[in-house]
Amino acid sequence: MLLVCHDDGIAALSYEEVKKILKEVPGHVEWISVARGKRQMYTIKGSEGKLEYKIGHNEFPAKIFVSTISGTK
Repeated sequence: MLLVCHDDGIAALSYEEVKKILKEVPGHVEWISVARGKRQMYTIKGSEGKLEYKIGHNEFPAKIFVSTISGTK
């Protein structure tokens, strides 16, 4: 999931991170908030809790492009 924070940057979340802050069963109103102080990383909160760690602005786009290394050509 990409959270575009106006002119500030983009916070990229993996599926596992989204599951930590939102309910797994849809049907209820859910929310996500992103905050970042000057020269700091993003703090991510959701309706089911807060990530224990912060997300760096440099994690995008690397987080959305999963590299697969194969031994075959």
